[in-house]
Amino acid sequence: MEERIYRIVDPNNGEGMLYTLGQLEHLKNNGKINADTLIKREGEQGTMPAGALFDFDAPLSEWGRPDTTVNILGIVSVVLIFFLPLAGLVTSIVGLHFANQRKQNRNMLIAALIINAILVFISFALMAIMFVIFGKTAGWDVFFHNVPHVKWI
Repeated sequence: MEERIYRIVDPNNGEGMLYTLGQLEHLKNNGKINADTLIKREGEQGTMPAGALFDFDAPLSEWGRPDTTVNILGIVSVVLIFFLPLAGLVTSIVGLHFANQRKQNRNMLIAALIINAILVFISFALMAIMFVIFGKTAGWDVFFHNVPHVKWI
């Protein structure tokens, strides 16, 4: 299979050196070309922007390639929203820490963190209200007054 050859086209100086696709990707990863850099496939007429060949917006991994890994903790924390919001809150905090270290996309983790935090707050507020309401009707104050107390000498 024949490897495609490209030229970088400079509007001021004309056509430049010949590059393979791998060499162009190397130039992209090192910041030498951007999405608007004009390139031309050798043997064809017309130019195209380098953004047509490469994704310039994708975050790069430690090897210089786009990081396409899915943050599993983000998915787990979104699922836990429906079952265990407190566990989802902890999972999204841990996932956010790892996503920041790996420079991954954090949108799902931030959304899960906010939703889980709101649900945990609502759960604790409802639990406190229930204790207050049912504590008075169940006669807990009578129970606590009739329990024998230990007297310390």
